[in-house]
Amino acid sequence: MFNLQIMKLQNLPFSSVYFWTYKKDANLPDEEIIEKVLLYGSLKEMSMLLKLFGYEKCYEVYKNKILPQKERYPRLINF
Repeated sequence: MFNLQIMKLQNLPFSSVYFWTYKKDANLPDEEIIEKVLLYGSLKEMSMLLKLFGYEKCYEVYKNKILPQKERYPRLINF
């Protein structure tokens, strides 16, 4: 597992489409990257996300940022 605190958008191994609101050279915190990939990523990208950040960190972001918005993301909550 990597210890990533802030990554440049241009260096991310995920589709840049998920981060369209950011400049290409923006520094993104882990939590923002995890949230966007969990919401919009493919299964392959989610698997890569778990390898990069670890299950615990991904689950914390899911629990704290996505789960409270369950009405907004009903399919993801069931997934």
